[in-house]
This record gives sequence, structure tokens and C-alpha cells, in this order.
Amino acid sequence: KQIVIIYAGTNGYLDDLPVNKVRQFEKQLNEALDSTYADFLRLLNKEKAVTDKVKEEMEKLLVDFKRSFKA
Repeated sequence: KQIVIIYAGTNGYLDDLPVNKVRQFEKQLNEALDSTYADFLRLLNKEKAVTDKVKEEMEKLLVDFKRSFKA
């Protein structure tokens, strides 16, 4: 989960969020990773690295999650 939030922060997914909303984003993203995006966590645990496939799936889930994020 830390990999996903760090990736989001270093790749511009949080740039348009007010600083005081970043913790809320992280909390909701962690919850979504446990439920909606559990398949991604299984893939990441299987690969044990940020492979091209993991990166592609992580970017898809971040775009999807960001669209539904309620600040």
C-alpha cells in the first residue's frame, strides 16, 4: 500500500489536492486497496516488484480512484 501512495505522490496524482486533503486521500485509497483493488495487491505481492504490468495496473487504479475520490 505504501508503494501505491508514494507512487501517487511522486507522479503527480496528488498535485491538485489541497495539502489538508492528502491524509484523507491516503486513508480512502488504503481502504479501496483492501476492497475494490484487492486484485492489484495480489498482483503486487506475486510480482514482488514494480514491473511494467504492476506499473500499468497501478496507474489505472489511481486514475480510477482519483475520479471517485470525495474530498
